[in-house]
Amino acid sequence: MAITLSRDGDVAVLTIDNPGHRNALDDEHTLQMLDHLDALEQDPSAGAIVLTGTGRHFTPGGRLDMLEELAGQARDPERSRALEQRMRTNARVVEALSGSRLPSVAAINGTCVGAGLGWAAACDLRIAAAGATFDSAFLKLGLGTDFGTAWLLGSVLGRAAAADWLLRPRRRNADEALAQGFVSEVVEDSALPTTARDTAAALAGTPSAVAAIRAGLREATTRPLGDHLDDEAARFVASLATREAGGRIEAANAALRARATPQEGLLR
Repeated sequence: MAITLSRDGDVAVLTIDNPGHRNALDDEHTLQMLDHLDALEQDPSAGAIVLTGTGRHFTPGGRLDMLEELAGQARDPERSRALEQRMRTNARVVEALSGSRLPSVAAINGTCVGAGLGWAAACDLRIAAAGATFDSAFLKLGLGTDFGTAWLLGSVLGRAAAADWLLRPRRRNADEALAQGFVSEVVEDSALPTTARDTAAALAGTPSAVAAIRAGLREATTRPLGDHLDDEAARFVASLATREAGGRIEAANAALRARATPQEGLLR
């Protein structure tokens, strides 16, 4: 399992590659992603980023077995403080993506759930395959958001639509995501890699203008993402510590184990 990095000219393609768990995320993925982003930031030959997943999934968010373990830690006051810092460290991924000098395109090839929405929303543009599906899922597990997902969805969708996505979680298809503005284009599944790379290459071709536009867009937000992430990490750990979250995560994880498949995340 890894975040792989490949190059297509000046376009860097970062791929969430954990097929045994349907591209579910854990700390190792986060650290690998940060390493790649830090390296690309210093690489003058890199002009843009495409973020995607392998197979039929972008990512279903965090691994349920990991969340079940974290829920136990969150109920311990001493361990919960360390867990808040761990969550805040992991959340640097969305800061690095949204604040990078490199424009980014999320090529959403399939299931995009939970933290996957945050990772995608941190990119400048999002293009979806026709078969992609979206679900916030946090509330289904009794959890607050992580990876800046509430802040980022509010920025991308507007507060009202973001509230609907987060407070009434359900599966949305690619056409719904397009209609609500989460993605800017829906293409046939087979056309997604080429469309995303062509889009990223075009952005890389006009770096100064793209940088100016991106700076203006960032200034439109009223609160720095980093400040939000500090508070969000504490809220996420607090929600993990609740009996409701512990019970829901345990039940969801038990259901996955009962199906005897490597499926991860809140999938149907």
